[in-house]
Amino acid sequence: MTLIALLICNTFGYATQYNINISGLTYTPSNLNALVGDTINFQASTFHPTVQVSEVTWLMNGAAPLAGGFGTQTANFSIVVSGPDDIFYVCSNHIGSGMKGRIFVSATNVPQLSINDLIIGPNPIQDRTLVIRNANQLKDQIQLNIIDIKGQVVYKGQLSNTAEQKISLDIAKGSYIYFFSSEGLISKSRQLLVVE
Repeated sequence: MTLIALLICNTFGYATQYNINISGLTYTPSNLNALVGDTINFQASTFHPTVQVSEVTWLMNGAAPLAGGFGTQTANFSIVVSGPDDIFYVCSNHIGSGMKGRIFVSATNVPQLSINDLIIGPNPIQDRTLVIRNANQLKDQIQLNIIDIKGQVVYKGQLSNTAEQKISLDIAKGSYIYFFSSEGLISKSRQLLVVE
């Protein structure tokens, strides 16, 4: 019995608790990074029922519950992140107003993409041109992913193996999140990108 308790403590001893609150017609935060084993505390109500949906449903601003998800919740609730798949959720009453959120999940034992040699700038972007400097000219096929604050993908493209690459972005002024991916690996960090 003591050994089982120690194993559970070692597995989840470094777990973090996060709160997702409701502020008007938005979830705060609407995008969250979490690890397997972390606890997510959701605020929900009959006025703001929270429902877990698939990524496709989320991208289409739908509210059909995900089979096997946490269903529709009308009171505050908590979940423990149990797998490495991202979690998508919406307010079924207010999805038409864009009330939705996403939890980016990383497993602690899944290899992460380390991209310390890539430098992205300027940040903030002022002329819709993003410059990526590849210090060691990484040979991997690396993809840049940019999502808006509603979780919609606004740019996805392969990077070249050149020392410097300029990318023209056709996106509106605002704040975005970017991350890199390569052959099934995703960079652990997600960074803020501002377009002025």
